Amino acid sequence: ALLEVNLAVPGDASNGKHTGNILIVGQGGGQGVQVAFQIAVNATVTGTQRLEATFQSVEVDQGVEVGQPVNITAKIINSGNVELDSTIDVAIKRKSALVEALSGKDQSIKVSPGTVGSVVLTWKTQDALPGLYQLEIVGHAGTLELAKKVIPVELSVAGSLVRAGELETLEVVGPTGVGQILQLRGPFKNTGDTAVLATFEASIYNGDKLIERKTSLETLAAIGASVPLEAVFDSAPKGRLRIVGKVNFDGIVSNTKEVRLNLGEDRSTSFPIVPVVGGVGLVTAVALSRNLVRRRRSPAHRTRRT
Repeated sequence: ALLEVNLAVPGDASNGKHTGNILIVGQGGGQGVQVAFQIAVNATVTGTQRLEATFQSVEVDQGVEVGQPVNITAKIINSGNVELDSTIDVAIKRKSALVEALSGKDQSIKVSPGTVGSVVLTWKTQDALPGLYQLEIVGHAGTLELAKKVIPVELSVAGSLVRAGELETLEVVGPTGVGQILQLRGPFKNTGDTAVLATFEASIYNGDKLIERKTSLETLAAIGASVPLEAVFDSAPKGRLRIVGKVNFDGIVSNTKEVRLNLGEDRSTSFPIVPVVGGVGLVTAVALSRNLVRRRRSPAHRTRRT
């Protein structure tokens, strides 16, 4: 038997070689027997190539101290009809003198026609001096060179930027009952001048007796961002419970908030949220010592974009 297959080439298919498979399934000679086999298909698409690409945006971390990484993020739009290998190069200058050059040659990404690709390079500032720098970013998409973007970034003395933040609320997520999983959520807002690593800590008390304490995963909080932090207890105890939450960030302790639960033998109960501020509602600190600066994992600082 002759099986004819027609393949339609999408209008936005890029020029070049494309491969694929056709799966054919048929009924065999015996009852309930099926046969199947694959046919490899190789197609070469030709036509007028349009190499078109532009920057959608370029962002550089702000609010950075010496020793913290600076991320340069460029989004490239491929508006042509050919897949493009895309990347960026960055020249870092201070007082018009070249300090360091970053090459994205080994970190290029493929951007398909009609899509946006994101390229990230990181400037490690351990050996940099405090001060104002100009970052000159040039994009490459295939054989195209995209318009240069120049974005300033100020490197502050290590430990000099304000660390500040607050635990916004404390709430129980889901049903509550004796022996049930107890999930607590405490959103933390970074109101300081630099990104911080934040850990939520929740403690369960029965009266004045501490029953159990749990902490969340350490989470990066960008400047001005509110991040949801959660702590989970495997089994809620019986009794009149007082749950206290706080956030530790860069060696600083936030304000506290409380939730009270009355859990009986075998019933779930509703709960009031009782906001209790321990100390000042908004915690602010200026770390003046280099020893107070913690190592970060690619901090999501405030960004300046074009």
